[in-house]
Amino acid sequence: MTIKEITTPDEKSQICNTVLRALPNWFGNEDAIVKYANDARDMPFYCAYDDHNPVGFVSIKVHNPHTADIYVIGILQPHHGQGIGRKLIEICENFCRTHGMEFLTVKTLADTHPDPYYAKTRMFYETMGFKPLEIFPLHWDESSPCLLMAKQIQLVGNPDQLKLNFKTIETFMLDKMKDSAHDKHHIYRVLNIAKDIAKHEPDANTDILITACLLHDIGRDAQAANPNICHAQTGGERAYEFLLTQNWPLDKAAHVRDCISSHRFRGDNTPQTIEAKILFDADKLEAAGAIGIARTLIYAGQIDSPLYILNENEIISTNRGDGNSFVTEYNYKLKNVYNSFHTARAKEIAAKRKKTAEDFYNALVAEATMKG
Repeated sequence: MTIKEITTPDEKSQICNTVLRALPNWFGNEDAIVKYANDARDMPFYCAYDDHNPVGFVSIKVHNPHTADIYVIGILQPHHGQGIGRKLIEICENFCRTHGMEFLTVKTLADTHPDPYYAKTRMFYETMGFKPLEIFPLHWDESSPCLLMAKQIQLVGNPDQLKLNFKTIETFMLDKMKDSAHDKHHIYRVLNIAKDIAKHEPDANTDILITACLLHDIGRDAQAANPNICHAQTGGERAYEFLLTQNWPLDKAAHVRDCISSHRFRGDNTPQTIEAKILFDADKLEAAGAIGIARTLIYAGQIDSPLYILNENEIISTNRGDGNSFVTEYNYKLKNVYNSFHTARAKEIAAKRKKTAEDFYNALVAEATMKG
């Protein structure tokens, strides 16, 4: 499950209309559905997806510089109880923090009405920390008494200030590192290289960069379990959701997510910001030189990949079409990584490491073919 901000008015309206019509126990009034769908076009809007299918959303109405309102929220009933509503509310809370708003409100059916579905809704809001303020019997109509609920948002100093706790971020990362080729030492090396590169890139935001470095491989376990999953994309979404729980502003958490999602050599998501480029370069330097050779051999052993494969002519194959091996990985990635760097400092470091890798590879092939 992923949550994305939707900015296209038509898409907002369509999602809102579709989800609300699938929830007749909560939204059975045609005029109300039409109004919600139309009003959502001009409001901040976040949608939850399950395998690219919208399963829930929330739209936010800004009342004034101090208060925002959960204008309408809906989650498809088969997806209730999966934490989607909680995450959408957390996004609303972070929206308030980002904009320096101290109060988040929501209107729902009051307990003077016996509706069992809205009884569960009120319980959910109470669990999320909302308090009942006042009942307005005629806000909607006489048959639907309106309860106004509110939650005070704990602001973190200046609204633009990150709540930085690198120890918490590091602890979260360490719990995910189960792969010896992508272990904590790999993370720390990438971090140290990135910090070195950043000294030569004065525009880099070191808080974003450090966080992205610490979290860039937390999606590795998902890719190991299913090779069709991109660890960079999954890791980026995981980092984004985690940082929101740490009260990070939405735009800063999204910046970290975008850095992580674009750091993969095999990916087609090109790094855009200087922080993303530095992370990409620092991670790719881990595929250069002696450390690149060593890590590739470790990973090859983990996936039962041989040193080399002989083709039909009994010659060591460099063609990935003949199967995966250390030799094919070297010729696909390790040999070509030196052309992929974005920053001058990374290119400088890579140039110093290149000969070590080339000498090892040439010696390996020579020895394997009895020419060395």
